Amino acid sequence: MRKVWKMVGSAAFFSLLAVMFQAKTYAYTDGLLDGKTMFRGSSVTSSTYEEVTKWTDNNIGSRSYEVLTPVQSLKNVGWHTFSEPVSIDSFMLMANDKLDIVFYNEANEVVYTHVFGISENHTRVNLPQVIDHVKTVALISINTDYRTAIYEFEVYGAQTGE
Repeated sequence: MRKVWKMVGSAAFFSLLAVMFQAKTYAYTDGLLDGKTMFRGSSVTSSTYEEVTKWTDNNIGSRSYEVLTPVQSLKNVGWHTFSEPVSIDSFMLMANDKLDIVFYNEANEVVYTHVFGISENHTRVNLPQVIDHVKTVALISINTDYRTAIYEFEVYGAQTGE
């Protein structure tokens, strides 16, 4: 009987260790980009682009990523254009380098740019003010030497009080 309890105790201990050290997944729900397709090309108006779904799959624990290439290449911008303009108050980005997060209005004019720093990595960052009338949000590589890995990107809508 004592042997059985040792085996049960050992199994419970190792099960607990497995749970503690498993890859963590984080769900950032209620995001405007959750599950949406983004595009990657040379600009938000580029007619040549690739579809990217890993940036918005809400699966950070998988550690899968897609890259933005250095500034001078043809795949240095990733973007999503909303069907209707939105208001954005915060974002979450998981990347291995700094880059610009740029918000455009319906006329494709820049309405706000945030320089993302590594210290903000994987945290929900509140913008200094609500950015209204956003039609397109973009990630733009500012690196001139190597690729920037993007693991996850999400933006959050401002509460309107309705």
